[in-house]
Amino acid sequence: MTRPRFVSSILGLAAAFACESLEEPDVSYESIDSLEDREPGDGFDPADHALTDLAAETPETEAPPPFPQALLVSPTAAWTFLVQPSENSGANCRVPADSTWRSSTTFTDTPAAGWASGFAELGYGDGDERTEIPFGDDPDDKCITQYFRHEFTVSNPNLYSTLTVRLLRDDGAAVYINGNLVVRSNLPSSFNSETVASSTVEDSAEDTFFVFSGIANNLVTGTNLIAVEVHQRSDTNPDVSFALELDANLAPPAVGVTRTTLTFASDEATIDEDSRNTNFGSSSVCRIDGASGENNSSTDEQVCLARWNITAIPAGATIRAAHLDTNVTNTTPDRYGLHVLKTDWVESRVTWEDRNGSLTGDWTSPGGTSNGQFGINDFEAEPVTVVNALATGERIIALPPDLIRRWRALELPNFGLAFLDFIDENGLDFSTSGAGIELVVTFDQP
Repeated sequence: MTRPRFVSSILGLAAAFACESLEEPDVSYESIDSLEDREPGDGFDPADHALTDLAAETPETEAPPPFPQALLVSPTAAWTFLVQPSENSGANCRVPADSTWRSSTTFTDTPAAGWASGFAELGYGDGDERTEIPFGDDPDDKCITQYFRHEFTVSNPNLYSTLTVRLLRDDGAAVYINGNLVVRSNLPSSFNSETVASSTVEDSAEDTFFVFSGIANNLVTGTNLIAVEVHQRSDTNPDVSFALELDANLAPPAVGVTRTTLTFASDEATIDEDSRNTNFGSSSVCRIDGASGENNSSTDEQVCLARWNITAIPAGATIRAAHLDTNVTNTTPDRYGLHVLKTDWVESRVTWEDRNGSLTGDWTSPGGTSNGQFGINDFEAEPVTVVNALATGERIIALPPDLIRRWRALELPNFGLAFLDFIDENGLDFSTSGAGIELVVTFDQP
């Protein structure tokens, strides 16, 4: 079976850009040497530089945020990033031309200005990046700071009260929304392009989306900008990771508007490449695994399929927020994409090689023993979001409201979503007894 690879490398791109000295942001900082050379007891304590949300003192991890929320920026979104030089990089690390990189949508972040683009997760060194960014020519003299920008559109900022950032960062990061610093995570209070992260990020923390809630809404009508700088702990660190999700809590509806939240039970099924003709539609667990079989002993895949009948949403209703509510029974740090399905299927009959109980007109990807098998022709290549779980229990997964709108308006066939990743190998299981993977939708009506 053909396996998609969602990693784009631009390591050779940096050679095209000059290593000019550019103006640094006007922020005071402690240098790399001043932090790394300090000894215990001399006034520097990593605890003094713990995770800091400028709007909430104790950021949560892995806890479901308050809902309803609208997904404004997906953790799989495309970002522009400043390309570091390919020669003598440690001595000529590039910084944005001026401070408007984090505040202005008219800032020039084109290839000609030294910027490139790619889908999150972005970084290097771990092998799970969708976009690999360059660190320069010397693994022992890397650039401390990487810079990222993403623009998104908001039609009516008054719909939202506060904002929530879910941030994956290795090692530290600062997040700006329309020029306002809203999250400072694993960084000292004063920082600059040469400031190292306050502590080294290792193990499960490298895969954690830290949740920062209660952020003031400073969105504007039209184009908005979210900008992030990611800092390493040292110039010899082997990896950098970055992904971000931005959600907005709904404000109360306007006078005369009725707001309704409905919950929809799922039809869901696991399909397994190792059990190509077995239907698992009645199973109480939906499994996702990039290498199914006991102890990941094979290279075959498991995919979870889920769909929802949403005809109870009134025609013409305005979809404001949507999320999935499920229960994790097997955890993984790996990230699995939720991909829109392009091929119809039947829960009680679907298998790896048969979407509906009839071996004619089946999955559209070639390679099956009959007329195709499940594969890359049956789902959209770009996921709408990603999910992982570092703990068992309830898992909330925000979805783009526009996806539900398009399903309800019949602009997009509602064949549901496929949870999959054909590269990672750790399993993720959802308990699907009862209502299964519930879809929760909030909508407004006059």
